[in-house]
Amino acid sequence: MFKYSASRSRCLKRQASPAYRERVLALYRTLATYAPLPEKDCTSITPPYDTLLETLGRVRKVLNRPLTLAEKILYSHLCNPEENLSGTGKIRGERYLQLRPQRVAMQDASAQMALLQFMTCGLPSSTVPASIHCDHLIQAVDGADADLKRSIISNKEVFDFLESAAKKYGIEFWKPGSGIIHQIVLENYAAPGMLMLGTDSHTPNAGGLGMLAIGVGGADAVDAMTGTPWELKAPRVIGVHLKGKMSGWTTPKDLILHIAGKLTVKETSLDLITQGGTGSILEYFGPGVHAQSCTGLATIANMGAELGATTSTFPYTQSMRQYLNATGRAPVARAADEAQKQGLLERDEGAEWDDVVEIDLSTLEPTINGPFTPDLATPVSKFGSFIKEQGWKDELSAGLIGSCTNSSYEDMSRVTSIARQAKAAGLKAKVPFLCTPGSEQIRATIERDGLTEALEDVGAVVLANACGPCIGQWKREDFKGEENAILTSFNRNFKARNDANSKTMNFLSSPEIVTAMAFSGRLSFNPLTDSLQGADGKPFKFSPPTGKQGILPLWFADKNDYQSISAGDVLETEGVTDILEGNTDTQVQLIVTKPNGEKASIQTRHTLSADQAKWIKAGSALNYIPTLPQTVASYMEEVFNPSVSQRIIAVLKASRPPGWTFGPILFGIGIIHSRIFPQTKGELLRALLQIGSLSLPLCIIVFGMNDVYDYDSDLLNPRKAEGSLEGTILNPVYHHDVRVAAWASTALILSCSLLTQQPENVIATASLVFLGWQYSARPLRLKEVPIVDSVSNGLIVLLASFVGLSFGGASVVDAPSKGYAMALVCSGVHALGAVVDVDADVAAGQKTIATFLGRRATAMFATSTYAIGVASEGWDSVFGAYLMGGLFITLAPVFKVGWAHRAFQIVVCWTVIMAMIWFGVQARGVLNKVLK
Repeated sequence: MFKYSASRSRCLKRQASPAYRERVLALYRTLATYAPLPEKDCTSITPPYDTLLETLGRVRKVLNRPLTLAEKILYSHLCNPEENLSGTGKIRGERYLQLRPQRVAMQDASAQMALLQFMTCGLPSSTVPASIHCDHLIQAVDGADADLKRSIISNKEVFDFLESAAKKYGIEFWKPGSGIIHQIVLENYAAPGMLMLGTDSHTPNAGGLGMLAIGVGGADAVDAMTGTPWELKAPRVIGVHLKGKMSGWTTPKDLILHIAGKLTVKETSLDLITQGGTGSILEYFGPGVHAQSCTGLATIANMGAELGATTSTFPYTQSMRQYLNATGRAPVARAADEAQKQGLLERDEGAEWDDVVEIDLSTLEPTINGPFTPDLATPVSKFGSFIKEQGWKDELSAGLIGSCTNSSYEDMSRVTSIARQAKAAGLKAKVPFLCTPGSEQIRATIERDGLTEALEDVGAVVLANACGPCIGQWKREDFKGEENAILTSFNRNFKARNDANSKTMNFLSSPEIVTAMAFSGRLSFNPLTDSLQGADGKPFKFSPPTGKQGILPLWFADKNDYQSISAGDVLETEGVTDILEGNTDTQVQLIVTKPNGEKASIQTRHTLSADQAKWIKAGSALNYIPTLPQTVASYMEEVFNPSVSQRIIAVLKASRPPGWTFGPILFGIGIIHSRIFPQTKGELLRALLQIGSLSLPLCIIVFGMNDVYDYDSDLLNPRKAEGSLEGTILNPVYHHDVRVAAWASTALILSCSLLTQQPENVIATASLVFLGWQYSARPLRLKEVPIVDSVSNGLIVLLASFVGLSFGGASVVDAPSKGYAMALVCSGVHALGAVVDVDADVAAGQKTIATFLGRRATAMFATSTYAIGVASEGWDSVFGAYLMGGLFITLAPVFKVGWAHRAFQIVVCWTVIMAMIWFGVQARGVLNKVLK
């Protein structure tokens, strides 16, 4: 595999403010983390979806009922579904299953015995991909550099053994300092629909990517590594329905802390969950799932272990797709997209859970759990009273953030936004404040983007990328044997876990709450409502934190450049600041400095629009929304409760008003060439009705439904994000309105055709409507069939002219060559648009003529359509001038692909203008003849 890494470097060569640097996310991977790789290098991390779907089909035949998502993933990994699932009686909670996991991950403390057992089996290598992660044996004392060096020396024998065994048996080895096992698995190995085992109880963290990741002992891991069927008692499945939306200070951590308090012996009499989630898989569903980031879902899955749950999982979401693409696993995302289409990565309609928990995210508030148990949940608004009632001191002795639960870039960026507020007010942490990045990639990125500096400026100590204090690897010198309280973003808090002091009370909360409280030093402090005294003596109140999961969409223009980066290289970028200023045409250069001082410059590409750049600067799109109360209220009202007029306007916009002219013009071209014109008022009325039906109604079907079906990919399309000739992203709240309008338009178009009483007209109209629907809709979805996607655009144009040709009874066999030429060049225009969209289409897993042929070949295809038109029609007429102009315009991107966007815009305008001129000339000639 090609790897590249960077030492501790600053990314922005040009001067940018800390706020700007914070907005620019990871551009490179570090240590053993991987850059975007050729597809062949994703083989070992891409689940065998075809095999899983085949097994799932066998499962369906045996069970003959709707399946939950957890059942689909688990049962599709059965060695023999017929043997495991046949017969009467319950399966969930009763039957033992024999499974074939696809991957094993081991941490350094538990891997030792597992490897010794594996060695006795006599196999030359592990039968499934496996990895070893050195993260548990690094003790936190002074800070990252000193702690890492000390731990490598003190545990040298263990690390050497693990590394040599890994080399011998083909196991990937992640050195000390590379990061926490669960964060590395999420960044590099996790994949939707996979079944994975890990020798750590928080292995379920990987469930944040829509898979089943289960914590086991070393012997179970060896079963998988030797190809022995792994046995598991079929878990029950608890559905967790998430509705509403989080806001302000509330985070995914607060959700799982709330659930921990809900699924407890003390608060329920349900037989199923009297032991929390023991023996169960927690399967989250509902609209609230899709609003969470991938790293947020991982936090939720991680702490499911505290409920005793076997694991947790989620349906495949857009945030998972984006996370896979951003972490160099686009081939996995594309494969998952296909598996999702076949129903593997979501529950069946009508599937039943053993129990359902309802959660309204809009009612949640930050929560603090503990001490000494992770399920004693108290809302932050009541926590001060809780402390007072218990008679504990209102003092905080330390704040700690990180661990595998909350150590992502998103977590670190949100706490940094709080730290920067505190620094601006002249505040520093009043208690020791320790921060643990989840991986070397995150550590290097937060240092590069100025987050480390911002945290250290307020008194934080950044520890090594390891488990550290979360698992007790904390050499704490103060409060020995004394009662004290610490606040952490960890996942466990039983007595003496963190510092070997049984009197230390560990309260669990989100990183944001921990950070804010570190500046007050009091347990009763509520950052949502309380104020602190700034350095100027004035009251200071924290604003809600901001942060993000996303990664700046930069990649190398030439894939071969990935091979030119090696461990130890220092990476810088030039041009990012200009992009954030709104100059999105700026070329971003990656400057690579080799250890010997040699420098190289590498070209990159990006898909950021001007609006997206503003969102990054603001922290998120929501932060960019104007903050005037009446503006916000108006915005929210439109989003959640649009008026009738707003719905109508949305449908009209989705239909692309510039395109309303095409249908009538093509109909007119057809009727002109038929030489059969309306002779009576009734015929004229029918002609006008059919012309009208091919205007707005046809565009609603062709363009509006395209926006509905392409919503996910449009989110990645910069042209759609900024608004252009191709429209904008259609808000999901209007999808139903567009569907209704499209069906009404279908009825109207067909009705107008029936009024002509011409069979060929009815057939041509019905074919046109069918093609308009199937361009975007399933089952055909022609736009995802390379080359056919462009040809079908031309067919829509041709059929529209056929409708006009057959209006008066003329046969479509007599269609003029100009109609075919027009259809051909419209195929070329679509192809040129595919060239512009190719990066967004690749990121979204879309297949088009451009992803199939490549940019330049597709641009040549577009040019060739005009060349053929000129050859067949000549150039000494209005129509010929149109074709000749289009030929010259489309030649530009053949020589320089970067001109494709501008050429596309020009050729679309050119087509509309010249079509109207040509139609006007033709119509005038016909009108003169009629008048004479």
